[in-house]
Amino acid sequence: MVKKQHIVYRAIPDWVPAVYAFLAIVTVPWTFFLAVRLPVHHISSHWDVAWVGLDTGLIIMLSATAVCAYLKSNWIVMAATATATLLTVDAWFDVWTARGGREFSSALVLAIFIELPLSVITLTIAARVMSRHIKL
Repeated sequence: MVKKQHIVYRAIPDWVPAVYAFLAIVTVPWTFFLAVRLPVHHISSHWDVAWVGLDTGLIIMLSATAVCAYLKSNWIVMAATATATLLTVDAWFDVWTARGGREFSSALVLAIFIELPLSVITLTIAARVMSRHIKL
């Protein structure tokens, strides 16, 4: 009988831990940048706290995905699903809360070429692990 941990091990590509750890690390300075640069008030009060909180949650989940992938843990399914969800939410709110012009264009480009594709890749990783477990 094949152990479930071996199935998780084969379902997670070798590049996943390094990429997600890297993404978590590069999101840290971005979050600090937002904490300093975002206005305290936008249409709602505590605008800056909301964005920094969302990005902090994203850092935590990117890190959790990296750790679970490294450890070949079954928890990768939960971590990857939460990460993909936060990436999609971040893309959505970045685009729809951006002011017009360059801010909107930048948000749209980041959403289309980075956040949403990464969300799909992350969900694919979770689905691969799940499909290997379902076949047992």
